Amino acid sequence: MSSDLYLVVARGRDAGARLRLDDGDLVVGRARDADLVLLDPRVSRRHLRVRAQGDGVHVVVLEDASHLLIGGVPRTEADLHVGDTLLVGDTALVVARMSEESVGPGSHSTELGALMTGLAADVRGLVAAMDLVEGLDAADDDDGIRAALDAWARRYVSAVEATILQGDAIDEELTQAGSARLVERVGSRPETRVLAAPAHASAPAWIALTCPATAPLTDTTRRLVAVAGRMCASAMARVHALQVSRDQVDSLRLASVGSARTFLGGSPAAVEVARLATRLAPSDVVVLLEGETGAGKTFVARLIHESGPRSKEPLRVLNCAAIPEALLESELFGHERGAFTGAATAKPGALEAAGRGTVLLDEIGELPLASQAKLLRVLEDRRFERLGSNRSLHLEARVLAATNRDLSEMVARICSIAWRS
Repeated sequence: MSSDLYLVVARGRDAGARLRLDDGDLVVGRARDADLVLLDPRVSRRHLRVRAQGDGVHVVVLEDASHLLIGGVPRTEADLHVGDTLLVGDTALVVARMSEESVGPGSHSTELGALMTGLAADVRGLVAAMDLVEGLDAADDDDGIRAALDAWARRYVSAVEATILQGDAIDEELTQAGSARLVERVGSRPETRVLAAPAHASAPAWIALTCPATAPLTDTTRRLVAVAGRMCASAMARVHALQVSRDQVDSLRLASVGSARTFLGGSPAAVEVARLATRLAPSDVVVLLEGETGAGKTFVARLIHESGPRSKEPLRVLNCAAIPEALLESELFGHERGAFTGAATAKPGALEAAGRGTVLLDEIGELPLASQAKLLRVLEDRRFERLGSNRSLHLEARVLAATNRDLSEMVARICSIAWRS
């Protein structure tokens, strides 16, 4: 495999253009007869004369052209080596040693560190990386990650297929390549080739992109695939950690209060409760659960939560009777730093922390009248503010309430007292 020196446009209007250097003098400029034509208006028609010289390049600024910049220093003449960058006008050029030969019938690998060196101001590559980030962020399982990778690879790498190799699917060649090499080899069909990048997370894994053998394979493409491997590794680690967390939460729930999905009541009253809870589950209406202590109000609230579309979201329980009156609104709505004495840091309340889940306000009958009025406004407007803040937050959570008090009797007593006074 022969290697040659090139002058490559790394940044500017002509990014990607390159000039192969040989022993003769070559001209860089805006003139049509220049050996490397640049469209940069700040470049002269005949700006530079370049010549390969041993393992480096000799560069001379031609008459009446502006100085070039190397490391921020104006120069009219310089000797450059592979990896050096020069700035002429608004265009950055880098000296690179590149191969013109295509991938042969065998396989080979590339050091990832070598791919990531040098000036790589490829805007298209940044856009491609951002698109992959968005696709992976939307995935919540391994199948979603594979689908996001496949769609991205078809669009940006001209791949016909992209998959993730794990376990027995990782062959000896990939195992020996380790975690710092990009492997290129002939595909299962002669007209294809496979580009594989490490995506090791909690276990060894590789992303494998199958591309047509005729598709151009540049260092920019290799960089994209290497970065895609790291992104997929991070996404898989996130998905697996989330699944472990969910499994642990389910185990703890079963060990402590049990799951409402195991509702086994067979009496007519129990069957009616289960039927009513199932009907209420898909809606967002506020539900009030009344009953004596120990009747199972929290259990029914959990049944409503777990039977509806919010079952994957948190269920937050706030016991209104167990919180001092002075702190109740802070626990419910949250507070900003300095909102009251002792508020050293900002803190979200139960309504905000529940996100799109469910909030159960247990012992709602113990809520002070002033707080009840504020809660009523929140339920009507679906908006609230933290204490000490004037920024309105949208209420996304569903609200359930429970009490062992006879609220109708309490209202009648309060009205009677108010009438007598």
